[in-house]
Amino acid sequence: QFLYFIGRKLLQPVCPIPRLLLRHTTSRVLDHQNSLSSPGQKERMLRRLAAAPRPAHAIGSCARACSSTSLSKNLHLVECPRDAMQGLKSFVPTADKIRFINQILKVGFDTVDCGSFVSPSAVPQMRDTSEVLEALDMSTTKSKLLVVVANEKGAVQACQNERVTYVGYPLSASETFQQRNTKRDIATAVENLKGIKRVCDEGGKTLVVYISMGFGNPYGDPYSPMIVDKLVKQMADLGVKIISLADTAGVGEAEVIHSLFERITPRYSDIDFGAHLHTGPVSADLKLRAALSAGCRRFDGALGGMGGCPFAKASLTGNVATETIVDTCKNAGYPHSLDLDELKKAAAIKDEIFGVGIRELVLQTVLHNENAFLDMCLKHFRAADVRQMGFIGEETFIESLRTAYEELGEEAPPEEKLRAKFHRADVTGDGCITFDEYMVMVRRGLRKRLERRSIGGS
Repeated sequence: QFLYFIGRKLLQPVCPIPRLLLRHTTSRVLDHQNSLSSPGQKERMLRRLAAAPRPAHAIGSCARACSSTSLSKNLHLVECPRDAMQGLKSFVPTADKIRFINQILKVGFDTVDCGSFVSPSAVPQMRDTSEVLEALDMSTTKSKLLVVVANEKGAVQACQNERVTYVGYPLSASETFQQRNTKRDIATAVENLKGIKRVCDEGGKTLVVYISMGFGNPYGDPYSPMIVDKLVKQMADLGVKIISLADTAGVGEAEVIHSLFERITPRYSDIDFGAHLHTGPVSADLKLRAALSAGCRRFDGALGGMGGCPFAKASLTGNVATETIVDTCKNAGYPHSLDLDELKKAAAIKDEIFGVGIRELVLQTVLHNENAFLDMCLKHFRAADVRQMGFIGEETFIESLRTAYEELGEEAPPEEKLRAKFHRADVTGDGCITFDEYMVMVRRGLRKRLERRSIGGS
């Protein structure tokens, strides 16, 4: 980057063509240097995916995995309004939750994760779960209801409700997160699960265990696939039949996701493994295909990518958008049975109920989660840089920013302000800006918008 800066300064007086060539060459060098880092790996995989003639070729051995006739193509799709809402600071009125979830029940999801029986002081948003459950219209839906619990007391409450089919428990591969989420260490949580499993068996409910931080650990705790494998074996020994591996903080890479599912799925043929991913919009498709190609057929999502665990990090990382799951599975050749018209109605109700609050949450997520921010910027910069030169001009910059703001549900600044942003970024005056300069302008604009709303950051 230092050589690039010196080169731009030396060539400033001469014609723009050599500067463009320098910028193009330097961007290639920087791409090579960055290939050793996580963002670089992400970019390489995105290019490989884009160039692949078939989805099955997206990752290493994916082609072999996808071509196997032994793998079922039957999907189990889980919609998670609980996860979508639990991190919102303002309490969502019970009537709105009921209206939203009732519409979700018309879509045809296999499971709807609709609430939790946990301490109201820990997750105040879910304090009305009993009321919501009683008001749901289950007369015509094929969907089954899931609620999350944190201890045996919550499991007893869940099992007393005849409408609940699945009881979820959040185990973790991270000691730090297990303490944050359930106020106990992993060993104690596993012991507690024995009692929860007994309560579920006696109450005729199916236990679903989530293993959070399943694909990486942002807290500095030890992480390896063997740690996850050990927890899976303990759950298998308890007789757990559904295990969902969760990337709660959005740190998992596609290679790790594929490798872990490929490792455990064949070894536990009687267990239904799922993916509960939190990630940005660009990497979502790649991670979903990684899981699909390794045999995973159960996916959790939330309309519009809402949500995130309030105990995971200082900032929420949204769920994989249900719309992305539907598109990715369809493009990869995995059919679903969802009613897309009813899905659109549910999305419309979501926008109507949550409105600006969700846009603010999305802005906070993008600004305070580097993976999410990089994902968004990379997506729109690459779309504008159609020739893959490593830089974009003024008009493509303006169009790209408009598209980025639209994706976030925001109104773009006026054209004159967008042009002013471009000229501030184009410090050398050669009529084009790099990806780094692009990110600076996007971050500055989004931060100012949040500051004006007095939302601030964490």
